[in-house]
Amino acid sequence: MLDAGRSSGLPTALKWSAALFVLYGVGMLINVVVVQGAAGWGSTRDSPWVILNLLAAGLIAWGLLRRARWAWWLGLVVGGLWLVAGAMAVLVFEQGDIYWPAPSGFQTFLVGSLVCLGAALAFMISPSARAALRRS
Repeated sequence: MLDAGRSSGLPTALKWSAALFVLYGVGMLINVVVVQGAAGWGSTRDSPWVILNLLAAGLIAWGLLRRARWAWWLGLVVGGLWLVAGAMAVLVFEQGDIYWPAPSGFQTFLVGSLVCLGAALAFMISPSARAALRRS
């Protein structure tokens, strides 16, 4: 267990990062279940992956709130991979150019969750968050 002195001074950047990881996971779940399901794009194969995604985001958030260094590294690596994969789903690469498809309601939760993930990563690499995770 953590002592009270160590957990009481948790930087706001780590709190925001943890909250945004959870929000990202929930946004992805809503995207797959509600939005893609309504559009007829979803399949039963997507459900286990999005639930695993939500659990992983929750685990990272839990670890960050406990100042676990593994959570910082896991969040950085996995979050970066999720961000790149999500950006590739939103952006269209065609003949060397990048296009943003015409806006639709189907992109709302996906783009919103990716913004949350990007903000979570930005908070994670802030000096106050990194300082809180250094060994004393």
